[in-house]
Amino acid sequence: MTPAWVSDRRVLALTVAAIWGFNMIAVKIGVESIPPLFFLALRFMAVSLLVVPFMPLPRGRMKGLIGLGLIMGVGHFGALFWGLSQVDAAVGAVMIQLGPPFSAVLAALLLKDLPGWRRGLGIGLAFVGAAVLGVASAGPAEGGGSDPRFLALLIWAAFAWALGNVLGRHLRDLHPLTVTGWISLLAWPPLLALSFLLEEGQIAATLAAPWTTWAALAYICLGSSIVAYGLWYWLLGRFPVSQVAPFALVAPFISVGAGVALLGETLSTGKLLGGALVLAGVIILELRLIRRGRTPEVP
Repeated sequence: MTPAWVSDRRVLALTVAAIWGFNMIAVKIGVESIPPLFFLALRFMAVSLLVVPFMPLPRGRMKGLIGLGLIMGVGHFGALFWGLSQVDAAVGAVMIQLGPPFSAVLAALLLKDLPGWRRGLGIGLAFVGAAVLGVASAGPAEGGGSDPRFLALLIWAAFAWALGNVLGRHLRDLHPLTVTGWISLLAWPPLLALSFLLEEGQIAATLAAPWTTWAALAYICLGSSIVAYGLWYWLLGRFPVSQVAPFALVAPFISVGAGVALLGETLSTGKLLGGALVLAGVIILELRLIRRGRTPEVP
């Protein structure tokens, strides 16, 4: 007999949100031991080995997948991992939520999908919150601050996610794991080249990495990249969007809480205010899409 929780969409959706929420912590643990671009290349190598043999390349889609691999694999994830090497996981988890506001702006500019006043309010709140959070987070590392250059990398990561989200719409008919596997395969070679160009000591750091780093890598590859996304789209295929998608909004709150509880990160009043504005704006945007029966993407 199947346990009740296995078929309970709320439990399963919250499980996915928790996996995504703790993913930011796993990334932070990984990039503290291994240079971020090299660690990301290892992640994509592992995912491609686990997924591509079971997800053959769809004919006529290579050009689109190459573009998405560069935008998302290198542009988004590369900037995200590099930024998190010098920025708290809690701050990074909030900054990356600028993806949906950027996506709405790009949709308006490129696709003439103009936002109404509610979505406009959400966009405005999110960007104002990001400015407040950036000012509150900037400062010397010894004082708990973050280098503004790495905060800018996280903002770029959110923009690259939004650009990939808009330009990759023609690939949405593909199975999500097909896209995940092939993006991983196409992204790790340029990331490896960039790592040897911009970083140093990769091999020594990898060989000396503690077990926690390898556990983090396994969590990112298996938990976040495969299990969570597979379960998420299985839920969306069985239940209405309105009954599933709102649970994804829990993930950044879990990331922030886990950053404070597990990594000892601190939250000033300015960080709390900026983070609250960003998340409030994103929630307004995402709930509006959900009411329209559309599935918001998860940055």
